[in-house]
Amino acid sequence: MLKSQYILVGIAIALVVTLFYLPKSVVNTKKSEVKEQKKASPSAADDHSVEDMHETKADSKQSAKLAQWKKSFLASSTSKEQGVWLDSLSNLFKVLNRYDSVAHYTEVFAQKFASAENNLRAGNAYYEAYGFAMEDGKRMDFAKKTQNYFEEILAKNPLQYEIQVKLGMTYMSSENPMKGIQTIKDVLQKEPKNTFALLHLGLLSMKIGKYDKASEHFDNLLTINPTDWQAQFYRAVSLLELGKKEEAKKGFELVKANEKDPNMLLAVQKYLEELK
Repeated sequence: MLKSQYILVGIAIALVVTLFYLPKSVVNTKKSEVKEQKKASPSAADDHSVEDMHETKADSKQSAKLAQWKKSFLASSTSKEQGVWLDSLSNLFKVLNRYDSVAHYTEVFAQKFASAENNLRAGNAYYEAYGFAMEDGKRMDFAKKTQNYFEEILAKNPLQYEIQVKLGMTYMSSENPMKGIQTIKDVLQKEPKNTFALLHLGLLSMKIGKYDKASEHFDNLLTINPTDWQAQFYRAVSLLELGKKEEAKKGFELVKANEKDPNMLLAVQKYLEELK
């Protein structure tokens, strides 16, 4: 196990959702299986339990805004009005790293104003919460919530490949993780140049320690889009795990020279320091 992988665990929460599988794989391989937990449908009464899940505390101004916006959200009688308050709440919750609260209120909204669009929004909100969850129990809860929404969406429109890929990612927290890999492979069988599927299949290969397969998937993606710096980053990590340090270093340096995201650049710098 590389020392730099442990370093990445500390900054994982700041990375975009598609980056979450590498650092979590380090944690997951040392943890025993956790039984699935079922959650009741959300309501206004559930709000306190959602808030209790967080260590990040809002300051007095933020707390006042949240209190007022929650009241306005729950009092709204139209989809347009409640949607405005949902946007305000979601933006502030994300500042506070409260992605489970974003999912909670988005689900309340989707249940009150049922539509395919709102169900998709709720599913994506739970997928994002799943990506940022650091505890197995919460991650499994959010995975199940995501699956409920995405499976319903795909039953009506099976050609939404991005949704199918995200669904496959959530199966990695189930009792049958290989189902996740097969779900994404099914997308590539229909659309071989789907870069979203290639990226995530590479991530799943990394998660199960198949770094040779992972590097192949990232190579295929980079053939299609040479400026996908996420793929370049994970390709470099895979090469490093395979002992190909010089190739990995070149990959990290490419990302460092072209990527703008400060969190990814921080991860790259940690790897490059270790390669010195």
